[in-house]
Parts: sequence; C-alpha cells; structure tokens
Amino acid sequence: MHFINRPAAAVWTIAPKMGIDLSAAIKTEALTPQGLSDMLSNCALCWHSRKCARWERELSGRDAATEAPTFCASRERLNALAASVKADPAP
Repeated sequence: MHFINRPAAAVWTIAPKMGIDLSAAIKTEALTPQGLSDMLSNCALCWHSRKCARWERELSGRDAATEAPTFCASRERLNALAASVKADPAP
C-alpha cells in the first residue's frame, strides 16, 4: 500500500524551478485548467515522492532546471511549458 507523505501539489514547486508561472500559463492559455488538474492528479498518484523531493533539493541554488526529471508523469507537459516560456518570455 502506498501512503502519500507530501501534498499533491509538487507541481506548484517544480514549475517555478523550471521558470514556469502556472497561473500565467492558464491566463495566456498555454495551459488549460484541465491540464493543470491532470498534473496535480499525477502528483497525487505519484510513487516517486522521494525522488521528486531529492530532485527539488538538488536544484536549490540554481537559477532554473532545464527539464523535468525523467520519472515525472507530467514531464512532457512541464518541458513544453518551460520551452514556451523561454521562446516567448513575459515582458
């Protein structure tokens, strides 16, 4: 049995480390509310909470991550959002 020992909102801490403002992504329609909901669900159901926490700690002191970790179920969506932010930075 898997017991979740951290909040389902890991995406809220991972995204900023990748240079992604999730609320801005929703406002600009780069991310749909359903897409955000899917990412939150991925976090809630994730078996890699320790790996995720370690990845987050390793980023401490760095400017930003270049990509989401390979074990992340939201990796493709996060990487796409990060790439769009880099291609079209906010004013």
